[in-house]
Amino acid sequence: MRDENKTKAQLIDEIIELRQRVAKLETAEIEFRQAEEILFQSREMLQLVLDTIPQRVFWKDRNFSYLGCNRLFAKDAGLKEPSEIVGMNDFDLGWKELAPIYRDDDKLVMDRDTAKLNFEEPLLTSEGQRRWLQTSKVPIHDSDGKVIGILGSYEDITERKQSEETLKNEKAILDALMDNIPDSIYFKDRQCRLVRINRKELHDLNLDDMSQVVGKTDVDLFGEEFGRMTLADDQRLMETGKPIIGLVESRQLANGHINWTLTNKVPLYGTNGEVVGLVGITREINELMRTQEELQHERNLLRTLIDNWPDYIYVKDIEGRFIIGNTAVVRQLGFTSEDELIGKTDFDLFPHELATRYFAEEQAILQSGKGIYNYEGPTVDVNKEEKERWVMTTKVPLWDTQGKIIGTVGIGRDITERKQIEESLRRERNLLRTLIDNLPDLIFFKDAEGRYILNNRTHLKSIGIERQEDAIGKRSYDFHPSELVTQYIADETKIVQTGQAMIDREEIVEHRDTGERRWHLTSKIPLKDAQGKIMGFVGIARDITEHKRAEAEREQLINELQKALAEVKTLSGLLPICSNCKKIRDDQGY
Repeated sequence: MRDENKTKAQLIDEIIELRQRVAKLETAEIEFRQAEEILFQSREMLQLVLDTIPQRVFWKDRNFSYLGCNRLFAKDAGLKEPSEIVGMNDFDLGWKELAPIYRDDDKLVMDRDTAKLNFEEPLLTSEGQRRWLQTSKVPIHDSDGKVIGILGSYEDITERKQSEETLKNEKAILDALMDNIPDSIYFKDRQCRLVRINRKELHDLNLDDMSQVVGKTDVDLFGEEFGRMTLADDQRLMETGKPIIGLVESRQLANGHINWTLTNKVPLYGTNGEVVGLVGITREINELMRTQEELQHERNLLRTLIDNWPDYIYVKDIEGRFIIGNTAVVRQLGFTSEDELIGKTDFDLFPHELATRYFAEEQAILQSGKGIYNYEGPTVDVNKEEKERWVMTTKVPLWDTQGKIIGTVGIGRDITERKQIEESLRRERNLLRTLIDNLPDLIFFKDAEGRYILNNRTHLKSIGIERQEDAIGKRSYDFHPSELVTQYIADETKIVQTGQAMIDREEIVEHRDTGERRWHLTSKIPLKDAQGKIMGFVGIARDITEHKRAEAEREQLINELQKALAEVKTLSGLLPICSNCKKIRDDQGY
């Protein structure tokens, strides 16, 4: 009975233990499922992060094959889904030209087990565009610390690289401007210390190197009195952000001379909009100070000059209304005084189509701040003296002292007569071309370097060319044997160097159209520009081959006659000759 009870007790304990185990298993299963769900959510969250961040992310195995990537990387690779990249390598993608470079980087990271961070490299997108990347690659390890692949990411920095290149170009322009402008230019930091000056300012300070200036203040360079005064102006500009325009100053230079200047200072702003320094431009006005009392006279002189200038000079406000017009403009528009013009627009004066074009041009200048120069276009004569006229126009923006565009300045020149002359010249050129192309002589023009610039049709044919364009820029040795060209070049070089013409030179020329060598009677005459400088020469050649052949035949005939005459003279000493008929007679008189 005790043994039976003991067995039941043990059985109960075993059942309880078994239930506890089952409960633990159920708990473990729940925890596993929860962990599995958390892992799934983590993977989903990781993929969401990878597909959301602006960086491109990828990972590869030890054999350089892709194991995965985010969506942006897949897009760069020309794939629809990131899963498509699994098993591919860089040689399978659109940037296979750069694949060797990428593979060398990957191998270096894995072999050295060292990350390579934030380095720049090129990329060819699936559309064939070249971009610039900032890339980082780090090794991936297994649980034993062995490198089994790499994880990489990159950002597209093409716009930054382009901005850097633009900045570099702008700096080069600034340097050229700084070193060649006649005014003194300088930059100061927030503490009013000089950070840069141009060559003119360095010369005025009698210094040799920029390092002697950087970090110094005006007190260090010009002394207490002048330095403290400019320091106060600079600090006020820094605090208020208001530029200082038209400040007249005097200071003593290193050579002891008093220099009067007109200075403009404007604030320099940082990326956060705060004033971080200033730039100053100083112009010497010594002569202006000495002649200030004559300013009004000079203004009158300027106005007189403008009003008597034959070109059209005018100024308009931002609404396109005339505020200044010289006498030429007033007369061209049919007015008797400038007052009649002031306040009017082109729509009051010209046909609507023409006025619309003028207005559009000026609005573009006002918006861009860039002028148009020497633009040639038709206009109409308001006075109806001529139906259409041509004007060459320059228009530039007009700025106020605060740097704001307040209008436009225009200068127009009537080029109707020039256009008519050009048209006449075009007709004359056509006439000349027609003339020389129909002359039997060979005519050609060369520049001072011996290059063809014009050939008539006869000459083109002789050198085996049909079109003028095929001869332009070429030389004699492109068409003639070298043994003949040597003499041509010697003659032409002498003409260019001495300015002396070569007249009626007999020379042999090979005609490429027939393949035969013929005789030419050639003249080459120097061409000079308006300043008398030799700019080339014109050649005129006449084919005298038939003439030379006739001369040769004539020479041969003369030689034969002379030989016959000599034989006659010899016979005359041996035989009797009739005094009347000059015939030889025998002994019987026959």
